[in-house]
Amino acid sequence: MKIYTYYENINFDHQDEIISLWKHSWEQQGFEAIVLTLENAKKNSYYENFLTNLKYIYREIDGKDITPYVLSCHIRWLAYSIQKDTNPFLVSDYDVINKSFKAGDIKESAERISFLAGHCPCFAYGTPKQYLAFCRDIISYSYEYKELLKERYTAKKTISYHDQEFLVLNHERLDYNFSPSRKYVRLYEHGDEQMKDFNLFHVAHKSAKEAKINFPELRSIHSEQLRIDFIKQILNL
Repeated sequence: MKIYTYYENINFDHQDEIISLWKHSWEQQGFEAIVLTLENAKKNSYYENFLTNLKYIYREIDGKDITPYVLSCHIRWLAYSIQKDTNPFLVSDYDVINKSFKAGDIKESAERISFLAGHCPCFAYGTPKQYLAFCRDIISYSYEYKELLKERYTAKKTISYHDQEFLVLNHERLDYNFSPSRKYVRLYEHGDEQMKDFNLFHVAHKSAKEAKINFPELRSIHSEQLRIDFIKQILNL
């Protein structure tokens, strides 16, 4: 089975090494791990339309211009949507690390796009058509429910209207499959003994941030280096 991730250089440190570890972790478990970029997304004929509408929607809901990070969170789904596969495939953030997960562990129907970590889009399963439909839904639902979304967004004091926030604020009206948050993937939490029972870990920025709070001896380590260290610990490297 194939798994795709997306990378765009938005000035985060040490990303090449994290991507290399992501690729290694999945290939060790028999997957074909593929990294896509902005150039892939631009091959979709919907790209310019999507980009224009994203910028407008973000200004309407957030009140500011969209940031490169938020834009990349949305654009990646277009990159996934141009793949030639007719069968569903996995996509993930490049910090979702595979310790011992196999293709046969996916138990979701292919009839709808599946988000495999609750409302977090870090790990998903679908077809190119479903990923493109997700892009179109981001625009159509954001327009249709703009005032309600703006009200909820403001009330929650949300940082940005990226793809995860779209799912959180619209989940009750979306015809998607949302798996329970820990059915497949576990947010990496340094020092938590329960993690030994999981085979997929999301080594997110939050993982490093919380580790520095809970373990003072880690505070002097650069957060991105700390994530790399955690990934290597997971993979016994």
